[in-house]
Amino acid sequence: MTNIIISVVLSLSMLGFTKSKVKQKPIQHKSAKAVFPDVKVATYKITYDLKKETAKVHTKIVFEQSQDGYTFFDLVPETDFMEIDGKKAQLEDKRIEGVTKFKVTNKQIKAGEHTLEIKNSFDKLIDFGTQGVKSAFWMSDLSDRRYLEQFIPSSFEYDQVKMYFEVQILNANKEHRLFTNGKITKLAKNHFKVKYPSFYTTSSIFYHLVPEGSYKIREFDYKSIDGRTIPITVYKKSTSSNSLLKFKTATLKYMAQLEKDFGPWPHDFFIAYGVSPFQGGMEYAGATWTSFRALRHEMDHSYFARNIMPGRGNSGWIDEAIASWGDDDYPQYSTPKATGVASHSPYRRTTDRNAYGPGSVLLGVLDKKFDSKGGLKPFLKDYFERNKETVISTPFFQKEMEDYFNTNLAEFFDKYIYRKRSTRGGFGLSQKSKTRHPFHKKHSYKDLKAFL
Repeated sequence: MTNIIISVVLSLSMLGFTKSKVKQKPIQHKSAKAVFPDVKVATYKITYDLKKETAKVHTKIVFEQSQDGYTFFDLVPETDFMEIDGKKAQLEDKRIEGVTKFKVTNKQIKAGEHTLEIKNSFDKLIDFGTQGVKSAFWMSDLSDRRYLEQFIPSSFEYDQVKMYFEVQILNANKEHRLFTNGKITKLAKNHFKVKYPSFYTTSSIFYHLVPEGSYKIREFDYKSIDGRTIPITVYKKSTSSNSLLKFKTATLKYMAQLEKDFGPWPHDFFIAYGVSPFQGGMEYAGATWTSFRALRHEMDHSYFARNIMPGRGNSGWIDEAIASWGDDDYPQYSTPKATGVASHSPYRRTTDRNAYGPGSVLLGVLDKKFDSKGGLKPFLKDYFERNKETVISTPFFQKEMEDYFNTNLAEFFDKYIYRKRSTRGGFGLSQKSKTRHPFHKKHSYKDLKAFL
């Protein structure tokens, strides 16, 4: 590992392509259908110019379209240039009222394989300073359109994509370091190439570019139960060596606990950026930015959320419920209540906040229900082993549990998970308690920029 970049060596098993178990149905658009694509490869050339204080990206996407029609993608910034198969095209807004907004091509496209090329600029979570550029692609599942589409063109959570980044910083004298959860090759000074595992989706990538020397860093190894050596990087703004040592000790402890519960660590690395207390955290594949208090919760998500991944908003509750149940040391409960965590539009792109406390209680109820059969933890370990590196839905999770315990859970899921909550109190929590969680807080761009 050089002192310039984090080189992550990925096993061949992580590079194998796995197919999503989730599909999105086309939507009527104008006189035809708008179709959700299957993106095969996405290549992004990201260029920062310190002198001009600009950040630009040139994207090429190869995608498969299942039927004739318009095509959905998403990109929050405006495009500077766009072509499909070498012909000029544009993206238009497509809104689903009360749910979300997508981008859709302005022309219909034939079924088959196509190439999309886009150029755009972005200005979110960037700081141009005298020492260089700080930039992060930090995400959230609590606000709409807060995955990769904030910065660069992307498809959606159901879609597993081979992604490649080429990152270059122009007019910068100081060396930069890129913290990211892919395999990095240094091409030249301030010029990097990154290859990401092909099971990643639009919510998987951890990306943090900073001038060299901006943070205190501690690098160490963990010996997995399967014999692998897992390289770990923890970094913070704090100058306190004790603070980093505290993160190291806790990381090793939680990794051992999670391996005991769910099997070998499912990535070939771990990266943790430690932020100030009470800021919560956000999960990525084998990586996180997190406060110390939220560390175990975010590491749990490297199993459930960013290895087995939710394919839409209605399945985001599963990983939050599992992580929150683990935070409380897997208690059992007797009385379930309706949560409505999977009661939303299939096009919803955010996680219901009842996923945390109320959702974890449902797992505790199921654990007690199946106590004579070993409880829920052995199921979760088996479920993870058989479905790692895939994208799942709530009906799939239900069927997996029914098959494992040889029982019908339709009534339970219908009443407590699929059914909409009562408007008169729902789970019996105040609105204030529903919208706040100590580990996953809703951050503004101003909040996140302070972490840079």
